[in-house]
Amino acid sequence: PGPIDAAEAFDELLATARRLADRLDVVAQDERGAPFGAQRALAIREELVHFQSLVNKTRARPGG
Repeated sequence: PGPIDAAEAFDELLATARRLADRLDVVAQDERGAPFGAQRALAIREELVHFQSLVNKTRARPGG
């Protein structure tokens, strides 16, 4: 949890990583060393949205 939601932070991080990869003329890779494509980015973003919803539910509980 932070000052901006997880999906928004990921979108900014991904945009920065793509710009950096373009400037360095390299291919960004995922944690397995495979090219970091749109499908992997979408999967991570969906995980973050799910996590953020769990955090929000926990915060909404009385005493949470």
